[in-house]
Amino acid sequence: MMGVRDDVPLRPQDGQSIHKYKKLYILTWICVIVTSLLVSSAAVVVIVQTGRADRADVLTAIDQVATNIPGQLSAVQEKFDNLEEKVSKVEDVVTARNKLKLCSHGKGCELTIRLEAMTHCYKLIEERTTWADARKKCVSLGGFLAEIHNHVSLEYVKRVVDPGKVRLWLGASDQGNEGTWTWVTSNKRLSVEDWNTTEPNNKRKEEHCLEMDQRRGDKAWNDQSCDDKLAYICQRDGDNCEGLLEQE
Repeated sequence: MMGVRDDVPLRPQDGQSIHKYKKLYILTWICVIVTSLLVSSAAVVVIVQTGRADRADVLTAIDQVATNIPGQLSAVQEKFDNLEEKVSKVEDVVTARNKLKLCSHGKGCELTIRLEAMTHCYKLIEERTTWADARKKCVSLGGFLAEIHNHVSLEYVKRVVDPGKVRLWLGASDQGNEGTWTWVTSNKRLSVEDWNTTEPNNKRKEEHCLEMDQRRGDKAWNDQSCDDKLAYICQRDGDNCEGLLEQE
């Protein structure tokens, strides 16, 4: 029986290639399962054509084919599920790079292709405070406690805004519903995650605010007690952010 392969078509380099990428992947797996079914069916035909099979032999062969089909379908479904995740990340990276201009206090901006791109500005504030007070301070600066909705912004924040020096508050919490993490300003569920291994774990049943701590490793997010005092990142969107970047 033909096995299910782990290789996928090469990742697209631009937005126009994404749909072709999906179609190519799907066609690949349609060919896999159709070929598998044809091979199985051919085995039944061979049994019948030899003239050496009685009714029981044929039924046994058919039963084997029927038994194999669910497993093959399950394997293909798993591959499709993985494809959706991979394609989502590809779309995220390709489209975000064209739509975003990312800026940070004292470090300038990373420009994108489109002049009309949405601007995300980040300001790292090292004064340590509680999560709630960090939210208030960001609002007073005309922004909000930082939210991360795509992989490009996540990579930028980790690489440029804070390259791993301090522990920081980000603007997500599960205070309203344990285990359901939400960006509190936009009221959106987390579409991108960077949890450290075993996190979030709600240690001592009191960790309900999102911390970024790159000292923990490549995966930097941790749930932390909201009353702890940490540095934080403020964000403002939609303009050139000059006011936010200039304020001390």
